[in-house]
Amino acid sequence: MSIKREKRALKGADKIALRVGKVLNKYKINKYYNLNITDSDFTYERKQELIDK
Repeated sequence: MSIKREKRALKGADKIALRVGKVLNKYKINKYYNLNITDSDFTYERKQELIDK
């Protein structure tokens, strides 16, 4: 992952959000995840109820 690599790791919530958003928009899956982005990390949770529909 880009935030955990040794060289040139992504730092800052804005840069992490841009990278994550780029992937989510590419696959059009943004509505299926809850994101929590901080300055040094991000986590996500799947919206299983929505996915099951």
